[in-house]
Amino acid sequence: MTEWQVIRLYETVLEHACRLEFDIDNRCGEYPIAIIALKPPYVSNTTVFQCATLNQALAWLQGYSQREFEI
Repeated sequence: MTEWQVIRLYETVLEHACRLEFDIDNRCGEYPIAIIALKPPYVSNTTVFQCATLNQALAWLQGYSQREFEI
């Protein structure tokens, strides 16, 4: 993946997260990417998902979005 592709993927993940009222945190450790809740039904500033890649974060956010749409 080129540098521009990684930047675009990161922007896409941030856009999805903002739309769903989540935040992305780049933490150090075993799972460097954390999705943080900013709204109910989660407690504010709670980590709801951790993953190793931006692709995994995007897949989780898209799945969450689909679940919200179906409810």
